[in-house]
Amino acid sequence: KILNVARLDDNKNQQYLINIMPDILKEKPNAKLFIIGKGEKEEELKNLIEKLKLNNYVYLLGWKTNVSDYMKKSNLFLMSSKYESFANVVVESLGCGTPVVTSKYDDVVYDIIENNSLGTVVEIENKKKYIKSILYYLDNEIDKNKLNDYVKNKFSIDNTIIKYMQVIKKAIE
Repeated sequence: KILNVARLDDNKNQQYLINIMPDILKEKPNAKLFIIGKGEKEEELKNLIEKLKLNNYVYLLGWKTNVSDYMKKSNLFLMSSKYESFANVVVESLGCGTPVVTSKYDDVVYDIIENNSLGTVVEIENKKKYIKSILYYLDNEIDKNKLNDYVKNKFSIDNTIIKYMQVIKKAIE
């Protein structure tokens, strides 16, 4: 079970994920991609799924309020954004114990997933490496507790307050 959660728009780039599914299915014929979100590209994505004959493999689930339930049941979370600021959804996925393969939208993503130790960051243009990373996580069991503990520690309220205070103190000085 592969998951993506985002607005359905050009920046979030779900068409990229749909277009690589035939390559994933060659290696993992039972793989399923679930996309949670609504947006302007919904019809276009439905048409692409139809065109590529992926109706039994790619599912547009619409808007959901219980996203963490889907994350906990997924083997892998994918992010294919062209740009982001701080991707809360990556932290949320890791907190649910689900590893991440993400596009390199900004260098901050390396800080979030500890320089590829909790997931993989891939240049979006490197389709071969993106697919290889997906297959790696589908083939290898990841310690969900390690991912959850990492988020609890690094992104706790106390740690976040300390980081904000450091930024404010530095700005004042």
